[in-house]
Amino acid sequence: MEYAYLMASLPMLAIGKDIPMSSADFLASSTPLLKQEDAQGLESAMERRFHEVKHPAARRYAAAEVQLRDAVARARAARMGVDPAPFLKPFAGWDGLAEKTAADAMNTADPLERELILDRYRWSALEDLAALDAFGMAAVYSYGLRLQIAEKWQTLSESQGE
Repeated sequence: MEYAYLMASLPMLAIGKDIPMSSADFLASSTPLLKQEDAQGLESAMERRFHEVKHPAARRYAAAEVQLRDAVARARAARMGVDPAPFLKPFAGWDGLAEKTAADAMNTADPLERELILDRYRWSALEDLAALDAFGMAAVYSYGLRLQIAEKWQTLSESQGE
């Protein structure tokens, strides 16, 4: 309940919908409301420097991201007939859904649909983190990282894809 006011004031997010603010604006507006260590952790997480973040929720998400990327790397390596070992990174924990998601994504011919499948997994993993502490730092991390995903999908265009 540490950040109940902040979390209660934030609008809902969804992939493919208008975003209420940029991730930079979220970081700038939430930083003054957070403890210094939490603000630094949020900034590090949103800049993908998870190794600097001490909060267990952010570390859990980082491990899920590494597992997902490893699963994609294994699938790509198998297609190319190469050893995936040089591309794999260690991670804590195990999630069978990450493996299934990566397999489903890599079996999809459309690259945009493939990326959407992967981002929906990321989104779900972040929502699960927020559920652990809906008004605490886990929810703040979840919101900031989901906002980055929504922001990415907001900026995609067909001309960029070409």
